[in-house]
Amino acid sequence: MTVDPGYFRGLYAASSDPWGVADGWYEARKYALSLALLPRERYEAAFEPGCSIGVLTAELAARCGSLLSCDGTADAVRSAQARTAALSGV
Repeated sequence: MTVDPGYFRGLYAASSDPWGVADGWYEARKYALSLALLPRERYEAAFEPGCSIGVLTAELAARCGSLLSCDGTADAVRSAQARTAALSGV
């Protein structure tokens, strides 16, 4: 199934955090579990597709020498860039 990119643009136009990933308990727990499942403590390089507003990106950056994160929605990318601007390697 393909979702029209306009759908996501609309979500981010209506809310800077459409899924509540920045302060939601469920998302915080999901991200903590995701990080705990990584088999190594440190990675030289990583890729994070669909980074949304960069909440997980900021957590992953602490474990990566270089992290490339992307999203298909410009508003989400701007938020992720602002959230991770002070982090090296992102």
